[in-house]
Amino acid sequence: MILIDTSAWVSFFRGEQRSAAMQDEIINGNGAIHPYIIGELLLGGISSKIDRLLQTMELLPVTDSNVVFQLIKNYNLHNRGIGWVDVNLIATSMISGYKIHTFDENLLRACRSLGCSW
Repeated sequence: MILIDTSAWVSFFRGEQRSAAMQDEIINGNGAIHPYIIGELLLGGISSKIDRLLQTMELLPVTDSNVVFQLIKNYNLHNRGIGWVDVNLIATSMISGYKIHTFDENLLRACRSLGCSW
């Protein structure tokens, strides 16, 4: 199961070849989304067709902020070029067991170091 990051969604919406495997996962029901990613996509402007697609995906919960704070401290996630949304995705991934699919290089490096990249 994969948790799909905003960068991967944007690539998918653009029809980029690098997103072909992700499309297969979505079709097979193996993709999930996080509320923060939905928020980012909505702020970027999405069509009603895409909105309907997102509504069919499994919605993972937001991780408690105190858990995320502890994750940042325990794994030295500061100064890695990742932001609050990224760290929340990592926390959700580590709790749920879902792997993160991203094309964001900084997030990908952090995920690889923690064993949660797809």
